[in-house]
Amino acid sequence: MQTRLTQTLWIIAGLLMACAVQAELLATGDDGREVRLNDDGRWEYTSTDRFANTVDGRRIRLQEDGRWEYIGNQPIIAEQQYRNNTIDVSLLRVEILEFKEPATGNRKSSRLTTKTNFYFTVTASAIGETIYPRLRNNQGEISGFTVSDDRGKHYSIIELTPEDTVQLPPGEAITYQLQITASPKWGPETIQLIIDKEVFSTNEAITLTAMVKDIEHISGK
Repeated sequence: MQTRLTQTLWIIAGLLMACAVQAELLATGDDGREVRLNDDGRWEYTSTDRFANTVDGRRIRLQEDGRWEYIGNQPIIAEQQYRNNTIDVSLLRVEILEFKEPATGNRKSSRLTTKTNFYFTVTASAIGETIYPRLRNNQGEISGFTVSDDRGKHYSIIELTPEDTVQLPPGEAITYQLQITASPKWGPETIQLIIDKEVFSTNEAITLTAMVKDIEHISGK
């Protein structure tokens, strides 16, 4: 009985410690030193190292002994860019293709149909590991990409090019074109491309947002 009680107490203690660890937050002070924020209202420096960002967006560690090292990218989460230590995903532009179909015997007036293209670049960190994109599911269908506007409308994906990217070595970049059916109409202010975290092995989904009023309309063929 005593043994079971002891085991139970150890389990409870472990759970409490896990909760405490999860409640901690890390932050970087204005002086570049990393700080741990505890859930009890106290804080402490995690080490004597300091951190800084280079002008090209890389994160460096400044050690107390005078040495320094790259540790990844400077994290960024913005409307048209996502960057962490291993990857940079940037929305280059969005364009609406307009196709005008002439009137026919059964239709007295012409008809306008549209498609929308998203162009985004994925760059693997020069000091990170090789990225293995997962662009399709087991059935060979484009998977992991969702497009919707701020009115709640979802759009079907037509194609993704290039579709045969096997890997993205450190320091290399590739630009994708994602095409969807139709285009935002009648009121939406924004349209979003959401990339699931499994596609490029990120910690969270990537959301790239474009203002509808800024989207260029071009004539399709």
